[in-house]
Amino acid sequence: MIPDAAWALLWLWLLNPLYGPIALAAQAVGFGSLGLLTEPWPTRLGVAAMLGLQLGESFVVALAARNLIPDRYYEMAAVEGARPWYTVRRLSLALMAPLLALLAVRDVILMLQVSFVPVLLVTDGGPRYATLTSPLDIYREAFLYGDLGYASALSLLLLVLTGLVVGLQLLLARRLRWI
Repeated sequence: MIPDAAWALLWLWLLNPLYGPIALAAQAVGFGSLGLLTEPWPTRLGVAAMLGLQLGESFVVALAARNLIPDRYYEMAAVEGARPWYTVRRLSLALMAPLLALLAVRDVILMLQVSFVPVLLVTDGGPRYATLTSPLDIYREAFLYGDLGYASALSLLLLVLTGLVVGLQLLLARRLRWI
């Protein structure tokens, strides 16, 4: 587990347009400047990679759950002549579905709520407000502009939207009989 600030500073170094390894590799290959941290779309992609790779423990938990499935199930499927994709879809995913639903709900909550520190430290919402997230906007409204009422209304709206997204996920998981 890496603290959010250390993770953000690592990505600030990786995405640095002057001396970061990604920019240096792009220049060595002949791509020139990628526009990381200077142009909106490359910065959005860099922030998406930073936030997406922060949730790597989900892979470890899913791998551990897969290892808990008894091997005799796969042996029985092989004896019956099941193809690999059928085994993955009807055996592995079916048995891991409740855990995968739980991980999906947790990751959505984390992505909607915990993106504050990395985005604040790496881009501060820029360039040209391209990476301004809801938690960062709430922080700015409350502590930079002093509008606590508007910031609390935005916080409540973010809480309601997070609840709606999680509710839709749980409804979909129940409909697919995952939980």
